[in-house]
Amino acid sequence: MGIIFDLEKKLSIPLLLLFLFPVPCLSRLWCAKRTTQVISIIKSDSYSTVRDFNELALFVQTYLVFLLVLLRRLCPNLAEFPMLEIDSKESGMTSQKKQSKTLKIAVVGDIHDQWEVEDALALKQLGVDLVLFVGDFGNESVEVVKAIASLNIPKAAIMGNHDAWYTATEWGRKKCPYDRSQEDWVQEQLDLLGAAHVGYSKLEFPEWNLTVVGGRPFSWGGPEWRFADICKERYGVTDMEESAAKITAAVKTAAGDAIIFLGHNGPSGLGDRPEDPCGKDWHPIGGDFGDPDFAEAISQTINLGKTIPLVTFGHMHHTLRHTKKVLRTSVFRNPQGTIYLNAASVPRIIEHDGYKQRNFSIVHLEAGVVTQAALVWVGKDLQAISEEILYELSPSKL
Repeated sequence: MGIIFDLEKKLSIPLLLLFLFPVPCLSRLWCAKRTTQVISIIKSDSYSTVRDFNELALFVQTYLVFLLVLLRRLCPNLAEFPMLEIDSKESGMTSQKKQSKTLKIAVVGDIHDQWEVEDALALKQLGVDLVLFVGDFGNESVEVVKAIASLNIPKAAIMGNHDAWYTATEWGRKKCPYDRSQEDWVQEQLDLLGAAHVGYSKLEFPEWNLTVVGGRPFSWGGPEWRFADICKERYGVTDMEESAAKITAAVKTAAGDAIIFLGHNGPSGLGDRPEDPCGKDWHPIGGDFGDPDFAEAISQTINLGKTIPLVTFGHMHHTLRHTKKVLRTSVFRNPQGTIYLNAASVPRIIEHDGYKQRNFSIVHLEAGVVTQAALVWVGKDLQAISEEILYELSPSKL
């Protein structure tokens, strides 16, 4: 009876109940004949032979397929139940095929010191599976990073230009509030985040068959090679070409079938108008301020045949400097179906009628495809009070 015990372990409760209590619409003649054969096998206690095992397995297998087809008809939302896949081997055994669930991802835009206990509670309330941080936690704000590192939800993060504010440039070092010969707040942030920091690296999420790959950390944006010292000293990278190669190297070792790219600034190639996702909105107005190395790494990833459902980033705030009449375009979809999401809705915490509201970009990923992206504002009771749909996949393309 080992085969029945094995099946009982694999079957979901709904299917098991249907198996134990046959439905009237099944073919009575076939059921009566096959059931009689199976009962005689069991009563005779001679089911250890190969023929009897195959007879029993065939009965169970065919019965289950019939029930599954019926259940599909009766229950359109059958995706909630585990599917049964019939093995083609002669043993007639069945195996459980794991269904891909919708993955709910929160992308947290440039924080700039706006992170509170309520943010972690809101993420729990929203029921997200994964949180992605695009950087700019503050001006080397160790305490903010410490709070984020303690977040008990799967996460990945990348550092922004403000996260090396007092370290990466000469003018920043002159304003440094701490003794750099005694302390290194940049390294403290990196140590706190540990493996969650994916700059020039990756983080595997095997439970979702997904790998998050980071772009260039501490990016200032644009075609010029900025923050040269920190890139060379901490990562051994000296130019855009080496930077693209280092990002691509992380992709080549990725275990997941799907790659999500996480950058502080977005890649070049998303438009040169000031309102485009990485468009330059300060004088002289216009121009593509995306990262060329990031774009090259994404291009090479496509050439490698990898699936890229999402590229997300921040840095270029939605509120434009040169006009208040429009906001920056936050979503772009390329011909391959990749969604590029700028999550920098800044300030991310505002006050309205004496109460705070905070925003998160919420992305739904299903079977390696982004089905929806939205900007969600959460109110005082940690419930979503508004949702702006930024992108939604047409049902015909599912």
